[in-house]
Amino acid sequence: MSKVIALTIFASYFLFIFYLFGLILKDFFRTTSRTISANKVSVFTALTIVSFGHTWFYMFKFMSWSFSDYERTSLHAEAKSLLNRISSWLVDTKLFEQAWAAVSFGSMNWWWSEQLCLFTGGFWTVFVFHESRRYGIKNAWSYMLLGQVVAISVAANLFHLAILLSPQYSKPKPGGAGLAPSILWIPVLCSLLNVFISPFTNDVTFLPNLLTMHAVLMLPLLLPPARDLFSISYSSLYSTILVSAAVMRLKTTYLAISDDNFLSFLASAFETLHSHPAQSSIGYDIVWTTISFAAWARFGIKHEASVFSLVSAPIVSVGVIAPYVMRLTAGREQSFITAVP
Repeated sequence: MSKVIALTIFASYFLFIFYLFGLILKDFFRTTSRTISANKVSVFTALTIVSFGHTWFYMFKFMSWSFSDYERTSLHAEAKSLLNRISSWLVDTKLFEQAWAAVSFGSMNWWWSEQLCLFTGGFWTVFVFHESRRYGIKNAWSYMLLGQVVAISVAANLFHLAILLSPQYSKPKPGGAGLAPSILWIPVLCSLLNVFISPFTNDVTFLPNLLTMHAVLMLPLLLPPARDLFSISYSSLYSTILVSAAVMRLKTTYLAISDDNFLSFLASAFETLHSHPAQSSIGYDIVWTTISFAAWARFGIKHEASVFSLVSAPIVSVGVIAPYVMRLTAGREQSFITAVP
């Protein structure tokens, strides 16, 4: 019975992914902006396809590695049918925990993985919440969930497409004047705290901390929004995320470099990126996420972010650069709105 349940859950995982893709793409065809730029749509469509193919090449490679590793330690695996062997593997292996454990322990491993956690738990949650309301994007929660079960880079590119295809793309609601409700900023700060705690977890506390990090980010996108006495400006929220992410990146980068020189650090980072298929999937997810945000800064919001800030993203991390750019954007819009009588 346990094998049937394991196979059902495994199959349901892929069916759920198809459902999320369908839910998102269905809205694309229902609502299309008349001021759409074909070139912009082509850029983010290509980024969606390439990031999905690249990250999931390594995801399937990780599943293959996990299955082979299980087979090496399984007794009489050759005597069973392939279906029985797969079901036994699924019953005895915690794939989600196995993948995240492989990318979270080790200073250089966490140097890569922390970037994705900071970007998702900090900037991107606020970005999806805020921009979905500015542009009238439906089912914002589906983008967050797709990012968690597929890849953040894929979900980010699809969300950029959703903005471009929105009928409100040419005339969005004012961005800088809005306020971030407590149902948004409290879960975001809790998630960032989970990111900070992650390197200090052990075999007992690792999974609960990881699941909490993922779960709290769904709350702002599922619960009905409401202004309250504890709302803050988006500019202030982005500033808080920027400072928090920058402090964590400084600590993690310092530990990763340790006694090595900078060139040795870069070589070690590249070697770690390809040290394990799960690490490659997470690592290239952050690479494509960085490229996606750089493209959005250039073609989406047309921000005059310095070339240095975008070029430094691979080291400083898009989890730091993104809130920096959006803080300036929100502050600029706030100043413009305040100046209009």
